[in-house]
Amino acid sequence: MRLKKLDVYWEISKSNREFYGKGRQVTNMPKTNMTRKHLILTTLASAAIFALAFSAIAQAGPKGKQNEKNKATLTATSTKPQTSPQKQLDRACMIQAVEKRDTAVINAFTTYYDAMKSALQTRLDAFKAAWNNTDETARKEALKTAEQTFKSSSQNAKKSLRNSRQQAWRQFKKDRKACGATGASEDTATEGLDAQL
Repeated sequence: MRLKKLDVYWEISKSNREFYGKGRQVTNMPKTNMTRKHLILTTLASAAIFALAFSAIAQAGPKGKQNEKNKATLTATSTKPQTSPQKQLDRACMIQAVEKRDTAVINAFTTYYDAMKSALQTRLDAFKAAWNNTDETARKEALKTAEQTFKSSSQNAKKSLRNSRQQAWRQFKKDRKACGATGASEDTATEGLDAQL
């Protein structure tokens, strides 16, 4: 049995040696014209693509002549009456719009700071009263209530500030449009800067 396995191994290795030969050259493989056909088809396809690209470039012509043709066509076909020029920028109007916006934002922040100062003072008084309480359960409840009240007051103050600031900016954008065409493009102030304060 062992001889049979060796014989089979010998036959396989003999056929591999004949197939691959020295230097891994294929000797028993049938020769075909596939590589020639492939080369010819690739060359023809490349030539066709090149010819199509060249004809498209030739039809476009030089840029200078093309632009002159486009200009002549546009002026010949353009029969629309020209619209009136855009409204000039009214600088006095822009000054009023900016003053109105910033005054509203300043008032919103003043209201916010007053509300926060009041909330902090209320919390301070509530904490003092809670810590004077000798009953531990009542003291814990009073401290918790003071924190919840402060949290609610501060959230309301922040919400009020945000709404007032946004309203001031919405109104400013409307006012700015009324001041002329270039007011929006020249004004570089953004609402985001106020939001970061």
